[in-house]
Amino acid sequence: MSEAAQALGTLVGTAVTIEIASVDGLRFAALRNRLEAGVPVCLFRMSPLRGQAIAAFAPSLIFQMIDRIFGGSGRPPTQLEEREYSPL
Repeated sequence: MSEAAQALGTLVGTAVTIEIASVDGLRFAALRNRLEAGVPVCLFRMSPLRGQAIAAFAPSLIFQMIDRIFGGSGRPPTQLEEREYSPL
């Protein structure tokens, strides 16, 4: 995880610590039903294992990362849940 933390820290311009909160095995339909609208997900390979893995991130974390990349403070707005997503 330290390599991922270093790469992410370089991207956002600050020190980053990564901790795994949970690892669950479940069907995609069950995961899809658990996720709130607007939750970013990422598919990735975990070589040498077969198939793909999926990671879901809190919208506030993604907002903070994007804000830092574009030179902001990285603090999410207080009303993030009510904020609409804009097309990129």
